[in-house]
Amino acid sequence: MELGKDLIKDIDALLEKLFKDGYTSIHGQTSNIRTRSIHTCKALDLIRLKSNSTYELAEKGVFAIQDGGIEKYLSNIRTKKDLDIVNELPRSKLTRYQNYSNNLNWLE
Repeated sequence: MELGKDLIKDIDALLEKLFKDGYTSIHGQTSNIRTRSIHTCKALDLIRLKSNSTYELAEKGVFAIQDGGIEKYLSNIRTKKDLDIVNELPRSKLTRYQNYSNNLNWLE
């Protein structure tokens, strides 16, 4: 499932509002798209519960704003994870080699 353009726009607006105002509340009159934005931001740890039905910006939310929005932030996370996987492959081969050579040390 992909985030829709409306949801992406609203998440960006929500993060900007939290950055400026410091908090936002969810109540019975909150729009469906804003409720989905809040749930998505909570799932991504971009916002955190401040008090009952009031949310504030979390550290990752600030990173999302600095990256230029949620779309760019998520893209950067995917790129970082891809690089981590690439970096771990040679390390795992090196570890296997080191384990193999350590096992041969008893021959000396």
